[in-house]
Amino acid sequence: MWRVRSSPNIVQLLEAWEQKGKIYMRMELCKLGSLKSAMQAQKKYGGFDEKRAWKCFTDLALGLRAIHDNNIIHLDIKPENVFITAAGSLKIGDFGISITCPVEDKDVVEGDKHYMALELLNGQVGKYSDIFSLGISMYEMVTNQVGELPGEGRLWHRLREEDVDMDEYMIGGSSQAPSSTICSSSGPSEVDQATVQFAGSTTSSSVSEPIDTQLQDLVSSTGLNAYSQCKLFSKDLLGIIKEMLQPAFEQRPTAASILKCSAIQQILTRRNEQGSKGMRSEEAMSGLLLQSI
Repeated sequence: MWRVRSSPNIVQLLEAWEQKGKIYMRMELCKLGSLKSAMQAQKKYGGFDEKRAWKCFTDLALGLRAIHDNNIIHLDIKPENVFITAAGSLKIGDFGISITCPVEDKDVVEGDKHYMALELLNGQVGKYSDIFSLGISMYEMVTNQVGELPGEGRLWHRLREEDVDMDEYMIGGSSQAPSSTICSSSGPSEVDQATVQFAGSTTSSSVSEPIDTQLQDLVSSTGLNAYSQCKLFSKDLLGIIKEMLQPAFEQRPTAASILKCSAIQQILTRRNEQGSKGMRSEEAMSGLLLQSI
């Protein structure tokens, strides 16, 4: 973790020491808990919408690029290991089974089977395995199947061995096909058509889980009516997710190439223009879940 300590989208290791034969670590505090908890709190309201999904995706891609640029493979990317700061930024944590390149077979430990890439079962591992895990985490978010991903069986294999059909979650339905390429430098994206506020810089200090009722209160306080169906998304976002879930791992995008897509570039440009501004915890979480992201 020392290698990626400069990245704003990685949970920071502040101090480490050995005492009586045990290793202790003091970590940055992410006061608003995990992304998984936020997704669970929002589930009955139809899940995250397009703007919030892009915001989360941007933070995660930035964090994963920093990890991969330092020749680290995380091997356990999932919403439960993504944490939210008081400022509303997302940070990747839990490097417990991460490995460094070049990879030695003896170093590889399988992560959570719900988010694990198929090639790991065949003894193949690379940065592309983290890309799959990020992709299926985003799939869980946009389909609002929070906590419902299969850990085995026929559907588990279908998500890894076939092209994933996401047309039912697309704005306009199956009449539109997802983009075949990640990066699009021309034409306005759907993110461009809305006013979006973004959380600023992160705050520091060890990871804690928020109380579920606090999250539920923040969601319900807006007066939105709960509804069961998931929201719809642009073909650009769904197209990138499909590429990350490619059965042929050599065809998956890298974290660096994901960050080049026009929608993410617009987000990064807007952040730079706005500068770093802190937010109170309740404002950050209500924004993350409901409006400002």
